[in-house]
Amino acid sequence: MSESSDLFVAKWVSANVHTIPGLEDYSDHVVELAEQLIADAEAKGIDEDELNQAVGGDAEDYLKNQYEKVQDSTLGFHEADDA
Repeated sequence: MSESSDLFVAKWVSANVHTIPGLEDYSDHVVELAEQLIADAEAKGIDEDELNQAVGGDAEDYLKNQYEKVQDSTLGFHEADDA
């Protein structure tokens, strides 16, 4: 795994995993984001194996985890900087 794939994933998540007011079930959204992450990685020359290494496995599972990190149990989702 290269540092560039790790950096790509970190920047991509920062740019694409955001608060969505009123979103209670983010499962469908995560599927769409995972597809976009894979497509964007491929466009940057990062193959599927390298991307899977950068996210520690499956892209959907990784993105679900990212959303769980920014979710407040009483207020819903918030920006990571608000935590």
